[in-house]
Amino acid sequence: MSGLYESIDEFLNKCSESGDSAYSALRSLLERLENPETRIAARVFFARLQKKLHDDGASSQHCLQTYHFQIQDIYLQPDEGYQNRKKLTMMVIPSIFMPEDWSFTFFEGLNRHPDSIFKDRTVAELGCGNGWISITIADKWLPSKVYGLDINPRAVKISWINLYLNAFDENGQPVLDQENKTLLDRVEFYESDLLSYCRDNHIELERIVGCIPQVSLPICL
Repeated sequence: MSGLYESIDEFLNKCSESGDSAYSALRSLLERLENPETRIAARVFFARLQKKLHDDGASSQHCLQTYHFQIQDIYLQPDEGYQNRKKLTMMVIPSIFMPEDWSFTFFEGLNRHPDSIFKDRTVAELGCGNGWISITIADKWLPSKVYGLDINPRAVKISWINLYLNAFDENGQPVLDQENKTLLDRVEFYESDLLSYCRDNHIELERIVGCIPQVSLPICL
């Protein structure tokens, strides 16, 4: 990758030093994903990284303990996603909330609503964590825009990585939906205390969702 982490082993050795080292390494790769000139190579690197961890038989818990991150596939039901995806590829790190049973239950609740609830709407997700719900909403319902918001800056960075991992396939090619758009056209992630980002930028929202561990009940407005 143009001199950055010449091998998967070099990258993993860097990540194994500490949680901060892993986060720094992931931020460097995010910069490559953000740059159109290095995006394909960076996305292919992630695909090779996930394959190596799988081939090595590294469990999710082992990856978190040893490398301070994990990459996992979230498998979708046959009726989820206009693009007929079988799965979403998601990265998590220990310093952000990981997808738990309660978040999947929350998404199951969203699935009970008609498609029109999000189609062509402007949506915000409060406490987006690693971004999987925002990305899935965009993939399934094709809203005009989803703003994933989280007060944790590391969660926002990881969410952007996950957005790129699913907006492009393992060969670095864009995944286009029925409107010839990618997830990058539909989703953005920002550091925000609740809705402050949208308020400060005069963004008019039509839907707000949130499944936040610190409150007793999920929010769906």
